[in-house]
Amino acid sequence: MQTGPVVRFLCLFFFSVAAGFSPGQAATNVVPNAGMEIRAMEPEGKPAVTRPALMVSSDIGAEVSGPIVRLTVKQTFRNDSDFWSEGLFRFPLPDNAAVDTMVLTVGDRRIIGTIKEKEEAQRTYNEAVRAGKKAALLREYRPNIFATLVGNIPPHGDVTVEIGLQSMASVEGDTFSWRLPQAITPRYHAEAKATPRVADRFFEGEVFYSADGKANPTSFHARFTAPHAIDALESPSHKLNITGEGKQLKAELAAGAEPANRDLILNWRYRAGEMPSAMLFRETRGEESYLLGLVLPPRGDAPRAVPPRDVTFVIDISGSMSGRSIMEAKVALLSGLDLMAPEDRFDIIAFESNNHPLFGSLRTATPETLHKAKEWVMGLSANGGTEMAPALAAALNETGEGETLRQILFLTDGAVGDEAALFAQVKAGAGKARLFTVGVGPAPNGWFMRKAAEMGRGIHIQIDDLTRAADAMKALYADMARPSLTGLVLDGKGADMAPAALPDLYGTRPVVFALKAGGSGPLVLKGTDGAGRPWQVSLDPASAEKGQGIASLWARRKVEGLMDDAAIRREINANRQAIVDIALEHRLLTPYTSFVAVEEKISRPEKEGLDRQVAEGNLPEGTSAKQFFGPKTAAGLGLHAYAAFLALLAACFFYALARRRTA
Repeated sequence: MQTGPVVRFLCLFFFSVAAGFSPGQAATNVVPNAGMEIRAMEPEGKPAVTRPALMVSSDIGAEVSGPIVRLTVKQTFRNDSDFWSEGLFRFPLPDNAAVDTMVLTVGDRRIIGTIKEKEEAQRTYNEAVRAGKKAALLREYRPNIFATLVGNIPPHGDVTVEIGLQSMASVEGDTFSWRLPQAITPRYHAEAKATPRVADRFFEGEVFYSADGKANPTSFHARFTAPHAIDALESPSHKLNITGEGKQLKAELAAGAEPANRDLILNWRYRAGEMPSAMLFRETRGEESYLLGLVLPPRGDAPRAVPPRDVTFVIDISGSMSGRSIMEAKVALLSGLDLMAPEDRFDIIAFESNNHPLFGSLRTATPETLHKAKEWVMGLSANGGTEMAPALAAALNETGEGETLRQILFLTDGAVGDEAALFAQVKAGAGKARLFTVGVGPAPNGWFMRKAAEMGRGIHIQIDDLTRAADAMKALYADMARPSLTGLVLDGKGADMAPAALPDLYGTRPVVFALKAGGSGPLVLKGTDGAGRPWQVSLDPASAEKGQGIASLWARRKVEGLMDDAAIRREINANRQAIVDIALEHRLLTPYTSFVAVEEKISRPEKEGLDRQVAEGNLPEGTSAKQFFGPKTAAGLGLHAYAAFLALLAACFFYALARRRTA
């Protein structure tokens, strides 16, 4: 036996395995088919067929007043087949959306949907569809993921479902920003550790993404009736036609309709000097009054000394981050390194299926460590799974020293399916550390980003423009230095407030609260400013502006608080009945309640069967199915090391064998 070549081969294999590891090594496999299969459901025995998908198109209208955005989403299901069909369409909405209306439109008839407990709504829908009646069912699967199910769409006919909801823009200083998610990034489910909220697996196995990325053509138009003159309105995501001026503006997509494949973002700013320091809106519903308040923090004084920081950067390099997302994350991280002071310490953890720490512990920000870090970051590429929990644990376990600011800066698109477990992990493990999240990509999981930062007592920003990433990071660093208001308490005279406790504020972000009024008299908001001085502001409910949908926003925040509590306790259904009671009283869509609408007329002849079709959505712009649905790669350091160890043993064995034969 010629053992020399074998030994050389195995030695070469050993060294290639050992040297071949690098975070984010490129993938090599391609998903075979990113299209959609349609499964025949009825009549029994009919074989499954594949045909062009049921088409959904959308028309979205927004009414904007101050920070409140009233949205109407019209989804038209078009059935071009020769069969009666049942259509399913999954879609995203803002994660703070209070969905309070659904209308089924058939020809000139409008059937108002009713809110019911989820199981009862499903039974009502099923019975109607079996009887041949047109019906629609609207469900929530996550705060930012929903689905519409429409039964008995006639051959070559269409049915429209209209969804109404309240949403809120975010505010920073005098600038408002609102984003409408339009594409769902496929979520990664950590093996065996996922704790889905409700019916998380409903869509498992159903491929519903368009192969050409042109599904769901969507038109959008907005009307601004601002209480104050708007100085600037723009969108970094879409080209708009804008008409009007001052307090009355209109905007619409310049292209008319575009495939829904990225977040639609609107930014606007009040004219200089017209931004009030406080806004209060009131809605009366029956005998109850609901208030929505927005109070800006006091303007900061002279620049303050910032204590040294211990910063752990965590960067997601999983497959979903390929393309624009990883570029934005790397630019943001490099910008963050440039902002490190000589007395600061830092480390970087990159993760996909495995963790890859740069140093493994915090190091002082010297020119040498920063240079090494920048070279390391430049070499990162995206591939593999999204095992976020181990990376979070590693970051949370890195401890600071003395009076340093302990901060974790997390850069990701948030494409994970086990959000609740991650929220609980952050809440339990943060200690003195504060978690700041930086969202990247064309369609990030905004709910995860916002909520994770809340659980970590930090803030969340989104990188929407690569050219503005450095400025965004600079502003975030300044805000991270110290909260502008802490210890906030609202004396609401017995009011039922949501959220129940107010968070610390950073930078020029406002206090936002919603409450069900409990009595008369002013509302008094107290706290401590960034210089340690007492701060207080009084609000008079009698002077509040009239607002619509305030009760829905209050109810939505109450439900969110109950869901957060259940997630932290890791008991998904812990507050179910309380949530159902609020939802039924306020006609609110939740994970435990659904809207259902039924046309009493029987449309489908008894002899006709019914095909179920899943309507296509789009992958986020600039991504491909290969990133998400290909066989898992990125074996990781553990597997590489294991293979290398086996190779080394084999090489030693053959080397020893060769020595014995030549002895």
